[in-house]
Amino acid sequence: MEPLRLQREFRGAPIEARALRAGEDLWVTLTGGSRPHIGSLILASPRPSLRDPSQTSATSSVLNRPGHMDERPGRALAERLAAALGCHVALACGIHYDGLDAPAIARIEALCA
Repeated sequence: MEPLRLQREFRGAPIEARALRAGEDLWVTLTGGSRPHIGSLILASPRPSLRDPSQTSATSSVLNRPGHMDERPGRALAERLAAALGCHVALACGIHYDGLDAPAIARIEALCA
């Protein structure tokens, strides 16, 4: 099976998500910017919502490399996919741009959601 590939652009460099089924589960890479890398690993699992058990939500565990902020966009996407698809999602995230301010970081997070 070919991976599903989605791409957005920010400041002239791509941010790309690739997803591949692993049996009933999903393996995703979310990388981009001027230096794609692996900064965070996230494992998300579907579960009943704490607010409304009739709805599906997700919980996740994260491993971060020291000094990396890749968890926020990676965790949001992994949990969203796990809840929507009802499967376990393993996601590796690494997006790097030099000199980002808070609004630019928020924009990247929105592009990855």
